[in-house]
Amino acid sequence: MIDNKIIAAPATAPGVAGVAMIRVSGVKSIETVEKLFKSSKLLSSKNSHEIAYGKLFDPKTKTIIDEVMIGVFHHGTSFTGEESLEIWTHGSPYVVNEVMRLLGTIGISVADPGEFSMRAFLNGKIDLTQAEAIRDLTESQTKFAHAQAIGRLEGKLTKKIDILHKDTLDLLALLEVAIDHAEEEVDIEDVSSQFLKRIDLLLTQVNHMLFGAKVGKMSTDGVKVALVGRPNVGKSSLLNALVDENRVIVSDIAGTTRDVIEHRVSARGLLIRFFDTAGLRETEDLIEKEGTRRSLEAIQNADLVIHVLDGSMSVQEEDHNIIQILKDSNKSVVRVFNKDDLTQELHLDDEFSIIKVSAKDNKGTELIFDEISRFYFSGGVDPESDTLVANIRQENLLNQSKTHLELAKECILNQESEEFTASHIRKARISLEEIVGRTTDDAILDRIFSQFCIGK
Repeated sequence: MIDNKIIAAPATAPGVAGVAMIRVSGVKSIETVEKLFKSSKLLSSKNSHEIAYGKLFDPKTKTIIDEVMIGVFHHGTSFTGEESLEIWTHGSPYVVNEVMRLLGTIGISVADPGEFSMRAFLNGKIDLTQAEAIRDLTESQTKFAHAQAIGRLEGKLTKKIDILHKDTLDLLALLEVAIDHAEEEVDIEDVSSQFLKRIDLLLTQVNHMLFGAKVGKMSTDGVKVALVGRPNVGKSSLLNALVDENRVIVSDIAGTTRDVIEHRVSARGLLIRFFDTAGLRETEDLIEKEGTRRSLEAIQNADLVIHVLDGSMSVQEEDHNIIQILKDSNKSVVRVFNKDDLTQELHLDDEFSIIKVSAKDNKGTELIFDEISRFYFSGGVDPESDTLVANIRQENLLNQSKTHLELAKECILNQESEEFTASHIRKARISLEEIVGRTTDDAILDRIFSQFCIGK
């Protein structure tokens, strides 16, 4: 997939800054950039990882563009594995654009999003979980997101997958013995017993990783929290109190919120994504009906649901209808009675935990953050020390591997042909290999790396 073109892109954010960095990579990139560089020493004379000081100039107009520092990286020693440079300029947007324009005049192409990381992957410098970790680290906003990304970048998730991969190869080797010696006196029951013990151990390891996948995804993507309730219970006021700003319109008129509104907050080391939803009730209003549909969709997509009730009045029939909806959804739910500033005796089944808050006075909102943090840690994994599956791609492939391992186990229990069993084990192995990118087609790679920012 790698072509011979030299690529370049700014690796620092656009805008005015003290310095900016432009990354260049490709065969003969040092020799090519040297055409624009004035210095007492040639770039090509520098050892790998040395820095050259000089001036970039426009050969056509003889105009100096900027005084720069250029880091030189020889083939095999750079991030991409190719001959590369890092050009450090002053952080003027004009200077950065001029440098990119100059590089284009000598045949250097603008890199696509993620193209540097893709080249690093294709050149064997990193695997796919590490490449995804680069994106996650770039986008990390909280302590736990950072800890998870660093762990994957260091290859800790890869090591876990490698252990599973080795165990599947051992299973295949055990089956091959049975297949190759099918006509000889081989104790099939002993082979089956060994196989079942090993596959059960392997499934235990896979299930443990899947158990932590939810926490891993919440660390990376944020904890999705849907605020739901009937109209006019104060969901929008509560959201404003939680995010400490007037993000949404607050009104005593029922049905003010017609759409799902998201707001992100960093708290307790977590990225929390609050979704304020339209009030749930029976209505003939077409717009409200669409708002209700989107609210139900938000419930299904949420990790945690905060059911907001009005603490100033008794529980209404519409509240009980929502309680049933949430029961059917099998989602984790926190019940919050808002308007605690208005005293009212609460009547609700004891099976529900209750948090009392007053969005108006910003009273009790810390209890909600306590509940969200408790929910995050309820999975029984330590997101600071245990590197977890990070995204839906990794989780789906791990689930595929689990499915084929379970089918292989069924084949043994049903005394089916060893060839059928081996076929499932091979498919389980391939799914594991896809997680780290040993067997991944070009279309999937393009989709993954296209999500990266330019310069990565």
